[in-house]
Amino acid sequence: MNFSFKIIDVRFGDFWNFPLMIAVTALWLVFLVYWNRFTISVIGKVWSKRFLFLRLLSGAILLLYLFNPTIVYLKTRTKRGRAAILFDTSQSMDRRDSAGKISRLDSVKKMIGEQSFLKNLDREAAPVCFAFNRDIEEIDPRKDFFSLKADGEATDIAGAFRHIRELKSDEGWNAAILFSDGRNTASQSPLDEIQSLDCPVYCVGVGEKTPNGGIPPDRAIIRIQTNPVALLHQKNRIRAQLKHTGFKDKPVTVSLLENGKTILEKTVSPPIEGETDLALDYTPEKKGLSLLRIVLAPDQGDAVSENDSAEFTLPVTEDKIKVLYTEGTLRWEYKFLKRSLASDPNMAPAFLIRTSADKEFTQQGEGEKISSGFPQSLEELQSFQCVILGDMPRAFMTDERMESLEKFVGEHGGGLIITGGYHIPCSGEYRNTPLEKLLPVRMVDMKNPIIPLEYAVIPEQKAGEGGFQGEEKDWENVRLSRWYPSGELKPGAQVLLKRRTKTGEEGILAARHTYGKGRVVFLSSDEFWKPAFSHGDKDSPAITERFYLEGIRFAASQPLSGDKEAPLFTPRLDQVHYNPGAKGILNVEWNKERIKNVDPTLHAELLLQGKIISNIDFRRDSPNIFTSSFTPELDGNYEIRITGEAGEEKETLVVKFIVGKPYQEIESFSLNDSLLTAIAQASKGGYYDLSHAKEIIAEIRKEKRIEQKPGEREFASQPGWMLFLIILLNLEWYLRRKKGLL
Repeated sequence: MNFSFKIIDVRFGDFWNFPLMIAVTALWLVFLVYWNRFTISVIGKVWSKRFLFLRLLSGAILLLYLFNPTIVYLKTRTKRGRAAILFDTSQSMDRRDSAGKISRLDSVKKMIGEQSFLKNLDREAAPVCFAFNRDIEEIDPRKDFFSLKADGEATDIAGAFRHIRELKSDEGWNAAILFSDGRNTASQSPLDEIQSLDCPVYCVGVGEKTPNGGIPPDRAIIRIQTNPVALLHQKNRIRAQLKHTGFKDKPVTVSLLENGKTILEKTVSPPIEGETDLALDYTPEKKGLSLLRIVLAPDQGDAVSENDSAEFTLPVTEDKIKVLYTEGTLRWEYKFLKRSLASDPNMAPAFLIRTSADKEFTQQGEGEKISSGFPQSLEELQSFQCVILGDMPRAFMTDERMESLEKFVGEHGGGLIITGGYHIPCSGEYRNTPLEKLLPVRMVDMKNPIIPLEYAVIPEQKAGEGGFQGEEKDWENVRLSRWYPSGELKPGAQVLLKRRTKTGEEGILAARHTYGKGRVVFLSSDEFWKPAFSHGDKDSPAITERFYLEGIRFAASQPLSGDKEAPLFTPRLDQVHYNPGAKGILNVEWNKERIKNVDPTLHAELLLQGKIISNIDFRRDSPNIFTSSFTPELDGNYEIRITGEAGEEKETLVVKFIVGKPYQEIESFSLNDSLLTAIAQASKGGYYDLSHAKEIIAEIRKEKRIEQKPGEREFASQPGWMLFLIILLNLEWYLRRKKGLL
């Protein structure tokens, strides 16, 4: 480091004003002149001049001690600093481009070695090297650099920037140098971390731009949707989304494997390149936790084979869902839904209709028998897994009934579906009641709640990761003419369906949320019966009917409990495929028959690509139900390893699920120079190709940090001047003694 000082001010104390200092100095000079004339005849002119010089110096120092000036100065320091060198070691850096026929990472190694890049950089800033992909670690360039391998499952450039920002010391960073192909596959944009990094980033693009964004011929499974619990001996629908690039009109065979055994095969002929939806019907024959795997048949033209399969676990529980459907009036929606529930082999329904102010009429289905109308207690409600609440007037839904319903959902994990009508949600009758708490939307109070206006139905895809609303094409011909307005969406709730009027106005048509341990689905229309009754294909239900039935399955999903032959505990996720950053819910229910008189304990770990990334803590919601949540931030294949102990019994189960696009790192190979350029511009750095990387050193030379710090020093506080004064006085005495002038 180089230092320099510049005096920018001299201050004197308040007592010594300028005229007074001039007067004192003048008196001192007059005294010296008089003394010199008095002694010149004794010691001669030569020694008189010498002694006069010594006395002037001594006097000047004494006057400075008397005046005690404060010197204000500016200290300038040039810092050498450090440079962070980031080497991308993700799988895409193993790609061999046409130029050189070596991998991208090897081309970086070659340039570093041939140009002595790090050695030359060290003259301007101390290099600190890091290898990063999904994780980051500091490396010794002399020992580790040339043995690096490009095997990371993802690229997290933002995470690398965050890491070096947190390592910032007093020396700071002069610059950061990024060697990468720019294939950032983490959820966070690197641009979010640039402002807080506080140093220029010089990006070195490694690789070449290729046609079609470097996307090779590829078939992949990119998303899985299903209800979180399958029903024993009943058909359970699994929806897979396939992506195909370069395989136009070429059939592909899809297999469904259960615990390693093929149980279903289906051939699909994609009509166009892009994405295709595939429905697989899975009928489990055994209770417990099933490991399911969807596999695409291999093809020699497929450049990426890793994304040809997707694996997840699915708990298999009771045979039929016990549903209680209560309706306030004998309306068309009741006729439609009653027919659907009665004909579905997965449902065991019971029906209750309010026929007048104080009368109820029951129609028994295959479900629990109802003898005294709507269940009066929580115990009676617990006979069912799902309650469908039609448009009931407030007088019918007493406070006791609503409180029991709230406990049924929140404390005991029951499902609730509420269909819109005059009374719910917009009449204002249920404001500030337990029923309002259960809804995923706010209630409103409107004088004219029914709005006669035809509108289109649009599924909200962003919110339906594990859901049942189908694709937009399923709803494109659905037109309804009435809805019941609701208020805004509650925090944490998700929109399933939107409505859009001819004028483009949009609103909530269906929404869901988790309430305590249960789930609630709300519909703001009572005209789902129209598309169902006009649907001509008896073998394939209308989309509105599928929406209802799969919504019931979603709301009523409950783990297995109370069977001596069942596992010690049953875990259940709320989805099998999440978006990065989405919150996941894990419920674990202990088998009551196997934990009698025992206090069970649970331990769980969240793993990504087989590596433990965190522990999962549980809260105990009831004697046999444990709940936890987690938020996976990165794409990948995850699993949760759960170990439960109850007395002498101990079991370990593994739950598998998918987040985002696990293999996007290798699904595209083209150099993403646009991202690297944006990073360079946002940080006031620069973008270079690999052949011009050495020019970065000259830029860093310009970036040497110059720091200026002001300072103050009082003259009297410097002991060196007093020592100098003593030396001057002793010197005069010594010379006088030596020359015999004393």
